[in-house]
Amino acid sequence: MKQRQEIEEIIKKRISEEVKAGSNVNHFMIYANMSREMAGIHTPEEIYEMWVKNREMMCLLDEDKARMRESTHIENLKNFEIIEENIDKGGFIISFHYGNYRAVAAALIEKFEKDYSDKVVNIVVDRASFGAEPELYKHCDNIKYLVSEDMDIGIKMVEQIQVGNYVAIFLDGNSGYLKDRNPFIIKFMTSTIQLRSGVFRIMELLKKPVYTLMASGDPYDETVTVGENIYIDNATAIEMAEKCYEIFLKKMDKAPEYWRLWYRHDKQVIDWNDQEATEDENSEKKWSEIFFTSKGNKVVFDVYTGKLAICE
Repeated sequence: MKQRQEIEEIIKKRISEEVKAGSNVNHFMIYANMSREMAGIHTPEEIYEMWVKNREMMCLLDEDKARMRESTHIENLKNFEIIEENIDKGGFIISFHYGNYRAVAAALIEKFEKDYSDKVVNIVVDRASFGAEPELYKHCDNIKYLVSEDMDIGIKMVEQIQVGNYVAIFLDGNSGYLKDRNPFIIKFMTSTIQLRSGVFRIMELLKKPVYTLMASGDPYDETVTVGENIYIDNATAIEMAEKCYEIFLKKMDKAPEYWRLWYRHDKQVIDWNDQEATEDENSEKKWSEIFFTSKGNKVVFDVYTGKLAICE
């Protein structure tokens, strides 16, 4: 793993180049979405520093792919006894793309492969990621992968959990088969977002344990921790959705910079509930220095609102 200072220098150099030549659209949208989501609760200066930390995290994780695949991670798994107490019940193991999120699947796979070879863990993946980086996905007899966009994804999850196996899913991936005709609407940090409802409806149907498995906020820390069963007796699907995201949002409130999926956050927002940040009267800068070029146009955003604009 590269040292923190080395990563910081890499990103500092990249950003200085992007101010002149432009950023790629994903890096730009991370910054713009952070600004729009957190306008009114963080200053533009604070959001800029969060964006830099997010860039550093992603640089670290990208640089570290090979080592994550080849090294041992089981010693980083904490509190697994919570699952072991009712290991034969099966259920859901949920996570989010937060912090060193690749350590989550790595530690989980090693634990079940080593100690519970009679139990199958079905890891839900989206087709694009699964196809683009197949070398990241370890295959063994009791580790299976379910593609979220497959027509029978729901049936497969139900069948596996009913026989005492596990489904592990990163809920914020928010992908599935076709368009969800009955999505759930929940509060994010300041915005309102739309979630696919299928997995939560299965939670309501099966009434099986739902465990969290989360990485810490610091991407240099590979510790992943199992949380208590959060299934609520007789809970409705929407109640389970709100409960799962309540846990995630507590982490986001403390350190939102460590969420991997800021770049596509705008795709799930249905209402930004815009709260414009207080503008510094002494500041002459309103438009972001960071930009990207689309169809010959220079696209920027207002650092006080996160709203996009074409720079003439």
